[in-house]
Amino acid sequence: MEDNYAIILSVIIPVYNCEKYIDDCLNSLFIQTVQCMEIICVDDNSDDGSFERMKNLKYKFGDMHIIKNKKRHGSSYSRNRGLAIAKGKYIYFLDADDYLKCTNALEMMIRAAESNDVDLVCFDKTDVIYEDSDCCTKYSNNRVLEQNIEEGLYNREEYFAKFVMSKKRNYAPWEQLWRRSFLELNKLLFNESIIVAEDVLFTFQGLLKANKVYHMKDCLYVYRIRNNSSINSSNNIDRIIAHLRCYRECVQFIEKINNINQMYDLIYRFLNELEYIVYINSIDMLKRGVAISIIERGFSSLSERYIYSKIIMKDFSALNSWITPCQIRAIKSMKKKLIIYGDGLISIDVKKMLRAVNIHEDYTAVTYPSDIQKARGVIPISNLRELSEEVTVIVAASRVNVDEMIKELNKINIYNYFIIN
Repeated sequence: MEDNYAIILSVIIPVYNCEKYIDDCLNSLFIQTVQCMEIICVDDNSDDGSFERMKNLKYKFGDMHIIKNKKRHGSSYSRNRGLAIAKGKYIYFLDADDYLKCTNALEMMIRAAESNDVDLVCFDKTDVIYEDSDCCTKYSNNRVLEQNIEEGLYNREEYFAKFVMSKKRNYAPWEQLWRRSFLELNKLLFNESIIVAEDVLFTFQGLLKANKVYHMKDCLYVYRIRNNSSINSSNNIDRIIAHLRCYRECVQFIEKINNINQMYDLIYRFLNELEYIVYINSIDMLKRGVAISIIERGFSSLSERYIYSKIIMKDFSALNSWITPCQIRAIKSMKKKLIIYGDGLISIDVKKMLRAVNIHEDYTAVTYPSDIQKARGVIPISNLRELSEEVTVIVAASRVNVDEMIKELNKINIYNYFIIN
């Protein structure tokens, strides 16, 4: 059924005050080698000449739709409006002030999607233009926004792990080609109540649903950073509210998904970073004399106030290093056998950090080791019952598992432990 699409690709462009750049954007589409493509431009009630400029360029391309919002709603609304009328087998979102780098960029993405039968294709190499009022400087190094993810085909768990652990994570919709039937089946849309970081939520939800993802290493895009763009002009209060709402929506989303037990460590690492963004922006506002009550005026519900109060009271001092210098000194001074309780990704990171300061665990333990874990030397935590006075235990696991793990330690009279999550 999916092979009967008359249009292979719908390119959706949200437009707001991009009269100066829309020619570059659309001309990069007009010369694409992909066949059977439609272009959907949604003008968000621009007050410059963007809408008129698009109408003047329409003659260059047969299947081009231009829509104008009656009032400004934001890029999420515009993208969703484009999705509502899209007919293509695949969906690609392009920003109006950027453009595609090569004439076969879209064809390469579609070829990767078709040959690997995936829900999502991502790429990460991007040329970047930094622009201010005085000059425009191009950084031709296409690794500026590159993620450390190898090219290839991934299942859901594999790609989410690579994405979350990447040093330069990017959520930009223009780095993604989606199968339209996948978006419709999972009812994935951009959240119109979030004016900043809406792409973070959309990407998070999509990655947790996508069964197969193909990642490309080709440089296909030119990204323009403007001082007066809607993203860069958002103030810190907007960012605090947006990331708080993004956090809340992410939590609500994962509560409705099945079969993600193996991904909890990564999911909570991701959520912890969202909390940190809210926290650090709040600290910046407080240093500048803005009262918490001023920030809270932007919240739309008591639940947002509650979440916010929990976040700003949290200690993020160990977010990037997890194990604090104080904990390292304590571990070194105890002169006991060191046990890592947990065998997931957090455990792996903890071991790396410990070895960086010349500390090595004696054993890795879990509550109920599998045969594969036993073959690797992982032991049941119950084996330590007779050694309770001679060991120091680091509980290295996600928050959802910590309480049960501490109960297991208490059963065997081990009370000397550190929690790293």
